[in-house]
Amino acid sequence: MHKMNIRAKQIKEQLRKIHPQNFLIKKPITGALLFFIFVFAFVIIYRPVVAHEARSLSFDFTMLAYSSIMSILLFFI
Repeated sequence: MHKMNIRAKQIKEQLRKIHPQNFLIKKPITGALLFFIFVFAFVIIYRPVVAHEARSLSFDFTMLAYSSIMSILLFFI
């Protein structure tokens, strides 16, 4: 019983602790750009098997378009 009280106290302390603001919320443009760079680089290096190019674009440009769309959506959300 005493151990539960100690654990409950630790949980309350963690919940009341002030945490730094999320980078994407603090600087949305920079965060969206970093997200874009990370996603695009990952997709180009990894080349997932399921992903394929569009009819009018090469694989690289298709992934560039997908990464751009996701970064723009992340910025506005």
